[in-house]
Amino acid sequence: MNTDTILANPGARLGLLLLLVTIAVPAQAAQYYLSVLNGSGGGSYEASATVHIAANPYESTDPDTSSSEPADPDAPLRVFDRWIGNTEVLEDPYASRTTLIMPQADVTVTARYEDAPRWLAPHVIYYVPSSHIGVVFLFHGHLGSAEGIFSGPEGRSLVNDLFTRGYAVVAPDCYDRVMRKWDTDSPADSNVDMLRVAALWNELIDRGEISALDPIYFVGASNGGLFTAHLSQQAPAAFGFNVVAQAIYVHPADPEAMLTTTVPTFYALAENDEVVDNSRAVTYFGDLLDRGVPAQLYMHKAEPVYPDRFWGIELVTQSGSHAIYDSLVAAGFVEHDGYLSSEAFNDVDSDGEADWMGAVPDEYLPVIADIGDLLEASYAGHKFFRNANNKVLDFFDNPVPVLELVPVIDGVSPTSGIAGKVVTITGSNLVGIHSVTFNGVAAEFDMSKETTLYAIVPPDASSGPIVVSNDSGDAESPMVFEVPAAPSIDAYAPTAGPVGTEVTITGTGFTGTSIVRFGTVDATYVVDSDTQIRAVVPAGAYTNKFGLLAPGGTAISNERFRVQ
Repeated sequence: MNTDTILANPGARLGLLLLLVTIAVPAQAAQYYLSVLNGSGGGSYEASATVHIAANPYESTDPDTSSSEPADPDAPLRVFDRWIGNTEVLEDPYASRTTLIMPQADVTVTARYEDAPRWLAPHVIYYVPSSHIGVVFLFHGHLGSAEGIFSGPEGRSLVNDLFTRGYAVVAPDCYDRVMRKWDTDSPADSNVDMLRVAALWNELIDRGEISALDPIYFVGASNGGLFTAHLSQQAPAAFGFNVVAQAIYVHPADPEAMLTTTVPTFYALAENDEVVDNSRAVTYFGDLLDRGVPAQLYMHKAEPVYPDRFWGIELVTQSGSHAIYDSLVAAGFVEHDGYLSSEAFNDVDSDGEADWMGAVPDEYLPVIADIGDLLEASYAGHKFFRNANNKVLDFFDNPVPVLELVPVIDGVSPTSGIAGKVVTITGSNLVGIHSVTFNGVAAEFDMSKETTLYAIVPPDASSGPIVVSNDSGDAESPMVFEVPAAPSIDAYAPTAGPVGTEVTITGTGFTGTSIVRFGTVDATYVVDSDTQIRAVVPAGAYTNKFGLLAPGGTAISNERFRVQ
């Protein structure tokens, strides 16, 4: 369309104007305001948007000058307790970092804080409130320490949560301070680490700090998780105390302990953990459920990094946290959606250091380990993480089984068979399975591990999907399992003849027939269709019934074929 045509045609000018107006004024989705007091994540959002919020690490009028300990040595720490306000929209109002689905309304939430004790760091760190509901032993991971639990941002979060729940906390160092690993091989009577834990328990009783009747709980991460499993199993017989429940982080433990233990167990795993085999933990978890041992399993998912993520590390101010975050973004280690790139943890330089370390401003290199802990937790790698804290403590308060793993079927072998055929089903999360059906018909089955189970094709089964079910949901096979129809011989002609006679057999279920036999002598034959076979009376045949073998079973004629 040229300009002269538009000027000469008012209708065209009006149409163009309406088009321009339509383009210039797009529809706007309704926005609602999230107010986060003492925390991050506030702003305007559309309804149903998923929003991540985080509490400030300190309750201070001047947060940029705060450190992990108040300047006044007589002042207590102020630690996050819970969110208050419109908490009904929060996924977990007791977690310092949580999410919400934005409703069609403005929302206000506020982070609330409580006093916490000032921790010291000898070889054994412990704190026992005058009134406590139980004693929790914390066992650090390989190359870790008790001090690291209390000083690291993720471990300190658990300590704070234990305090607010009313638990006493005891965190010993392992005996081997060179490799800094717990002894997970020696039996209790010669295991120096187990003997030291028992001695510490008795010493605290002698001092009057705790009572012999206090409930005991164990929490261990990585190598400390493996030690937890062995100690909890051997402690009753070796040392005379029982463990009410245990939490094992980022480690499956081993079959020696887990396939026989009766201790209620919480598994806390990380989805991107490349150090241990999570599937083993899922298998042991399924065995616990099968044996009636209360168990839960939490799989930590990767989460986005945000500007205040590092605020709370010793010497890192709020503005410093922003500087670290901006440097990681500029170096390409944070994706556009806020999640860490896999290269941030999989790529290392010639000195064996992760590439992301080179992006951190030099002034924060003294706390590079703490920065790494937070990044690893965000990436869901092989590190202790705080996200399961409240689930673990709820489990300690009430150790009941909870299954949150929906099964998945990846494959079936074979993909066809008749009643009685054993079928191998492979996939993931095949734990706590209470039923297997073939096109709706229940089958007998046996679970091998979390990736494999075996089922027997039941009588009366027909072609259709295989479905496995547990308390969390159902999984349907990606392919139809074929159950061949049983063959039947309805008629044949002629009904008599000499050797060499071609006999036409009619019926059903003939596809895939592998044998046609006159009496005891095999015949040559051609399968014309599922309903017709042409067979030749073989040499040596005699007057008798004849039969055939097809995938769906066998079929035998009602009358004898007379060999003349």
